[in-house]
Amino acid sequence: MVILSSKYREEKKVKTRSIANLFHMPDEMILHIENILKSDRETMVSLKDISVSCCIDYGYVSVLLVAKIQRFKRYQQIILN
Repeated sequence: MVILSSKYREEKKVKTRSIANLFHMPDEMILHIENILKSDRETMVSLKDISVSCCIDYGYVSVLLVAKIQRFKRYQQIILN
């Protein structure tokens, strides 16, 4: 089982929050997610560079859109500050 999770502190205890179950995703998608999370630098991906030839609802599109929106917001903050 492959679960994407994050750790946080509640008072003095370290707890784990499950974000997503990646078990049904293809191995190469899990590897890409792992590499992105381990990367020290941000990569900008243009929406025009992303194409979906076949979509099974694993939330790929949702994950990509959320990531794109978050990066865009960070980019706006850098420019405006």
